Amino acid sequence: MGNFFAELERVFEANAGQTALILVDRDDWTYRDLIRHIDRAASELQAFGVQPGDRVFVQVQKSAENLALYLACLKLGLVYVPLNTAYTHAELDYFVSDAEPVLYVGDQARTDVACAKLQTGNARQLLVFGLGDARYEVQPSVATRPRESSDLAAILYTSGTTGQPKGVVRDNGGHAVALNWSMPHIYDTQPGEVYWAASDIGWVVGHSYITYAPLIAGCSTVLFEGKPIGTPDAGVFWRIIQDHKVKVLFTAPTAFRAIKRADPAAELLPHYDISSLEYLFLAGERADPDTIIWAQEK
Repeated sequence: MGNFFAELERVFEANAGQTALILVDRDDWTYRDLIRHIDRAASELQAFGVQPGDRVFVQVQKSAENLALYLACLKLGLVYVPLNTAYTHAELDYFVSDAEPVLYVGDQARTDVACAKLQTGNARQLLVFGLGDARYEVQPSVATRPRESSDLAAILYTSGTTGQPKGVVRDNGGHAVALNWSMPHIYDTQPGEVYWAASDIGWVVGHSYITYAPLIAGCSTVLFEGKPIGTPDAGVFWRIIQDHKVKVLFTAPTAFRAIKRADPAAELLPHYDISSLEYLFLAGERADPDTIIWAQEK
C-alpha cells in the first residue's frame, strides 16, 4: 500500500451516501460531506505553500472540522502533529524545537503565543484555525499528492509523565494496513456498522480509532465532544449507544470509573436500549478489577 489517503479516497467514494461521522449533537456527515470538508481544508493549507513532507502543528479543540483537517494533511502529503489543547507554553516551545514545523494551526486564543514561538523557529506562516474563512480561495477539489508507504503521516507526542514527551511516528502504509486489519479481526466490525472510540482525536486512541480505522473500513465513526457524566447525566453513553445503534464501544477505564462513581447502581441504564452494543473495550490505561467487574455485571 502506498499513499494512505489514496486508499481512504477509494473507500470514501464507494460509500459517498453513507454516514461517515456521527456527531451526536450536530448533523451527521456523510462520506460525501467529509470529502467536501477535506478539500476545503486542503485548499486552505495549499495557500501557505506547504510541500509534501512538511510538518504541520494542529492545536485546536476536538471537532469534525479538525478531523477533516488531519485528513487534508494526508491528502497533501504533509506530516501533521496533533497537540492537545492543554499543553503549556513551555511544552509548545519544546515541540517546535523538536519537530521543526513549517506551519501552526491553532484556534484564536492560542495564536499570539504560537506566533511568538514559531517566528523564532522554522515556521513560515501562522494559520488561524477557521475552516471556510473567506480569506482563503477554496478549490472544488484538490489533487492527492503521492507518497511512499514508508513516508511519515503523523507524529504523536506522549504526555510527558515519564520524562520529556516522545514523538511517536506513524507512516502512511503500515499504519493503514494495521488499522484496516484490526477492524474485522479484533473489533468484529464490518462496513456500514457503527464504531465508537470515546477518546480525543489528538491522542493515539482517537487518532487511530476515530479518525482512521472506522473510515478506512467503511464504518460510521462516532465523534462525541462531551463527557461521560454531567452532559446532562451519567447516562449519556447509554443514550448515544441507543440513538446511534453503536456496535462497539472503545473507551478508557477512567470514563467507566466516572460513570460508576456518579451512578454506582447503574440506575440510568434501564432507561435506554443498548441491545445494539456487542463489544466493550476498556484500554489505554490500567483497568482496575472493580471497574471491569462493574462493567461486566451492568
